[in-house]
Amino acid sequence: MTDQTFPSYDEMLKMGEEDFQEVLLLRTETPYREKLLEEMLEHEKKNGSFAKTATGEISDTQKLILGVFDEDKSVESISLLHRASEQANKHGGDEIDLVNDAIFAKATSDLVNA
Repeated sequence: MTDQTFPSYDEMLKMGEEDFQEVLLLRTETPYREKLLEEMLEHEKKNGSFAKTATGEISDTQKLILGVFDEDKSVESISLLHRASEQANKHGGDEIDLVNDAIFAKATSDLVNA
């Protein structure tokens, strides 16, 4: 499957919830994730939808997750989340991928507000 076979992120948001979740799970896999992040970043830049969900004071962790979808902070935020995931995974247990967690948080917010 190639990126061309996937609907864009904006098209995904028009899908039913089950279809959206199915495509999202496929697109979060490594070969497709970078393109998905680019589309999500562009969506956030146009709409500011994820940032609007953060009302009042937010924690440093929440700021870091929001930073994934901020054009000026994205690269640094993703790098920090990767390193934190690697450190957490050194201790065994369930595999942790904090970048995926950020993707799912934004996707959930966008789908609810679509």
